[in-house]
Amino acid sequence: MMKNHLKTVHAGKPAAERSVAKKTKPEKEPIVCELCGFKCIKMAVMKVHNRSHTGERPFSCSHCDQTFVQNSHLTKHLKRHAGKITLQCKSCDFVCNDPVLLKRHNQQVHRLVKTLQCCHLCEHKFLTASQLQRHLRTHSGERPYSCTVCDYRSAQMDTLKAHFRTHTGEKPYSCAQCEFKCAQLSALRTHQFTHTNEKPFGCDRCDYRCARASNLRRHMERRHVQ
Repeated sequence: MMKNHLKTVHAGKPAAERSVAKKTKPEKEPIVCELCGFKCIKMAVMKVHNRSHTGERPFSCSHCDQTFVQNSHLTKHLKRHAGKITLQCKSCDFVCNDPVLLKRHNQQVHRLVKTLQCCHLCEHKFLTASQLQRHLRTHSGERPYSCTVCDYRSAQMDTLKAHFRTHTGEKPYSCAQCEFKCAQLSALRTHQFTHTNEKPFGCDRCDYRCARASNLRRHMERRHVQ
């Protein structure tokens, strides 16, 4: 029967034409990053790409202070530490296996401390005088930036811009994995943790971890503040 079918139906047709009859898998719709237009097929690839916007580097080396976007990068990095002697900072508990990393740690952490801008009202320290000036407004209550629509005032220009969107309804930041939209980039970054189940904020007094800085502050107030 099959031989007769091939002779009567497909006889004389070129192989390329006959192959059209074969079933082909439908092409998947590409996943598009709404922040930059990046396209890919796999959600796992998009998840890694999203970290280029959020700055998230969830994979950290246990031997030095380096962090990575992908686990494969961490695995490759760990080979540098294999068989090396552990070096410890003389000024703190930092340890690493690379003399270059130890030197960089001392330059960035301990030498930098001498040049930090210190608040005379609390223990906060800042890299620049402008950062210190903005911080001092939290003590003085000064709010030099005012809304042109209502009587709202703010100590920071960025905060005023975010407030103004409550009048315009503008939500320029959107999630690439769902329909969530928001007015502030920080809110988008926090929302994205609901998709990854990642908890980047950790308590330094216990093993509690969470996705929001506000949750960590509330935890500290309830559990550790005497």
